[in-house]
Amino acid sequence: MTDAFDDLDSARARIRSQVQDARERTAAVTVLAEQVAATSATVRSSRGEVTVTATAGAQITDVTVADAALGLRADVLGRLIRDTVAAAQRAAAERALALAEDALGADSGFVVGLRTDIDARFGEAPGETILR
Repeated sequence: MTDAFDDLDSARARIRSQVQDARERTAAVTVLAEQVAATSATVRSSRGEVTVTATAGAQITDVTVADAALGLRADVLGRLIRDTVAAAQRAAAERALALAEDALGADSGFVVGLRTDIDARFGEAPGETILR
């Protein structure tokens, strides 16, 4: 026959363990949020006419147009800028996804949802060159 105090001690130990696990997960998510907030990617168009830097939150922080782009037709340059912006945003989002996979595991519901959202927002990733 088990002693009621043994059952109570066992329950307290489980609760302490669950609380500690929750604290560790909260700390990991806090670190992840800080890392994601600091994540960016710089992408250059295939011939180097346009370079764009974007954050994981899709904010564009820099756009550089090289002299070589000045000879392009306006519609071609516009499309090149738009495509390079999208590639930089996707690259930054994928870096954030990799951080989340490392912190939470690739099978985490959050990670799976984030991956689905990235694919829905950006579609196929065009061939791009990531600078940093």
